[in-house]
Amino acid sequence: MQGFFERLDEKMDALTIHNLVFENATANGIEPKEMFKQVYLTLIGKEKGPRVGKLIFALGTGRVRKDVLG
Repeated sequence: MQGFFERLDEKMDALTIHNLVFENATANGIEPKEMFKQVYLTLIGKEKGPRVGKLIFALGTGRVRKDVLG
């Protein structure tokens, strides 16, 4: 998950955020499925959930960055 939350930008839409998961997984040599799982665990404490892009967009990318990164 290295770099994913740092790359979130308030100008991103839900689809761009969703695609960022795939980009980040590929860049770090992990399966996208595992990346999605790790993002869900970080955000909601579960292995699965609603579409990641829509979830982060609804919560607000700025808020998610602040909550995760401190």
